[in-house]
Amino acid sequence: MAQAEFDDVITALHGGVFEEPYWSSFLDRLRQATQADYVSLVLRRSDAGFKDVCLLNSGSNSASIDLETMTSPNMDLASLEDLLARANLPYRNVAPGKPYTLAEMIRPEHPLHAEYVAYLRERSIDYALGIRVAEIEGGNGWITVGRSGRDFPPFVGDLLTRLFPHLCIAVRTLATLERERMRADIAAVAMQRLNFGWLTFDARGRVIDMDTGAERLFRNTPRLNGVARGQTFPLSGPGKTALLENIAAFADNPDLRPRALHLIDDPWLDMLTAPVGFRAISHGVTPVAVGYVHGVGAASADRCKHLMSLFSLTQSEARLALAMTQGKSIAEAAEELNLTSETARNYSKKIYAKTDTRGQVDLVRLMLASVISLT
Repeated sequence: MAQAEFDDVITALHGGVFEEPYWSSFLDRLRQATQADYVSLVLRRSDAGFKDVCLLNSGSNSASIDLETMTSPNMDLASLEDLLARANLPYRNVAPGKPYTLAEMIRPEHPLHAEYVAYLRERSIDYALGIRVAEIEGGNGWITVGRSGRDFPPFVGDLLTRLFPHLCIAVRTLATLERERMRADIAAVAMQRLNFGWLTFDARGRVIDMDTGAERLFRNTPRLNGVARGQTFPLSGPGKTALLENIAAFADNPDLRPRALHLIDDPWLDMLTAPVGFRAISHGVTPVAVGYVHGVGAASADRCKHLMSLFSLTQSEARLALAMTQGKSIAEAAEELNLTSETARNYSKKIYAKTDTRGQVDLVRLMLASVISLT
C-alpha cells in the first residue's frame, strides 16, 4: 500500500470526529484501500446490548442505524444481539491492536458460531478481518473489514495494525469532544434558566462571540437587538463609556477584579464584565474580556407554580411572595395584586410560616438559594 494512500486514510480518520455521521469519509477510504466490500466501526459503550451501540459502516451491505431509535432497515438488530449473546464470541477478550480473522474468532463445532457465519454469508461476507480498539470509557470498539469470494492479502492486516494507534487517538478525541459538548449543553441550560448569557470582547470593544442565552436576551431588548459578532456593542451614553473603560483596563491587566454595570432599565438588563484569563493559540482574535449579561426572569405564572409546589403556598400567597421577592413592599405588592393591606399582611404571615422565614429579607434570601432562581 502506498504511503500517500495510507496518509489519506489517516487524515480522514482524524477529521472524522467533525463529520456527520462520524468517520464517513474514513470508512469509505479504508474500504477502498483494503479492497473490501464492507467496513464497519462499532463502538460499544457498555455491555448493555445494541441499545448502547454506535455502528458506522461503508459498503454495499451497509446497515445504517438510526441512533435515536437504534433500528436499521437492513439488519434485525434484536436477533443479531441475541445470537451474539448466545454464541459468546470472544471479541471482548482478545488483545487490542492485533488483527483477528473470522476463523480465529469462530469455533466450527459451535452451532451458534456456525449460525453467525451463515448470518454473515447471507450478506455476502465470506471473509472478515477485525481489530479491537483499546477500552474506551469503559466500553469496547471494533473495526472490521469484510468481503466475499476471497480472503484479504497480508497488507490489510499490516494496515489495520498501523491504523490502531491512530484509531485509539481518534476515538479518545471523540469521547472528549462529546463529554465537553454534554457539559456545555448542561451549563447552557443552567445559564438560560437563570436568564444569563455571555459574550466576549476584543480590546477595541468589538463582540467576538456570544452564547444563545445572550442572543435571546438581546433579541428581546429592542435597544440591543443589533448586537452582532465583529461589531462594537451597540450601547450609548455612560454605559458604553463604562464598558469600553472596563475592557481597556482588562486588556492592560488581566488580574483585575470583575466590574458590574447597568445597561438598560426596561427591560432590566445588567452585565458583569471580567478579564479572560484563557489564552488560546488557535484563535485568530483573542478575547480580553467576557460580559455576563442578566435580564428579567421566567414568566411569573411559572414561578408561582413552583412556589406553590415547593412551599405548599396557595396561588394568592405565591403571587404575593413572588412580588415581595422582586423588591416590592407588602403595601406595593398589595396594590399591584388588588389586595387590601390587611389581606396582604395575613398572606405574608402565612408565607413566612410555610417557608420558615423571618421576614421579607429572609424570604428573598431563600428564593435566591432555591431552585426557583433557575426557573
